Amino acid sequence: MKHLLLTILTSLFVVPLLNAKDIKLSGTVSAESNQIKNVADPTEAQDAATKSYADAIVASQGLINFNGWDNYQVWNDNTTINLTPNSFVFLNADNTTLVLPDNPENCCFGDAIYIYVMRNANSARPTTLKSNNLVIQDRAGNQAWSGQSITGIFQGGGGLNMIINVGDYWMAGSFETMNN
Repeated sequence: MKHLLLTILTSLFVVPLLNAKDIKLSGTVSAESNQIKNVADPTEAQDAATKSYADAIVASQGLINFNGWDNYQVWNDNTTINLTPNSFVFLNADNTTLVLPDNPENCCFGDAIYIYVMRNANSARPTTLKSNNLVIQDRAGNQAWSGQSITGIFQGGGGLNMIINVGDYWMAGSFETMNN
């Protein structure tokens, strides 16, 4: 009798679970620091994406790849950073001095420095751009010559900005000088 009851319960509850194709979850689900393997590529807007899927999208879209670039993170106010050509700066501090590269053998026409400016409600992130040997020019044509600086803010106060080398000077097209 017990054997018959166990067989009936197994066929009613366990067998349908083994044949189920969908697993429905609700509430918080934790993988407990384990990997989730053999995930299919997403087909719907709210599907999870695999690393290979995301890497393929980034590669195919021609997005900027900062691998191999010097990356700087500025979290403390009143910090000075000596930059290199083709670098990326994450700026989340006030009164930062960015010293631009100077040597022609270290920087070439078209080299860029990308600066992502985090803006909070209380600050536009005033920044100083300091020249070594190359001139710096802002959006209004204000210039800083060798050893000089210009202080201002990046247009809009936040987001991604670029400083590009155009031969014998650095062009900070989205930079607006606060003092001349």
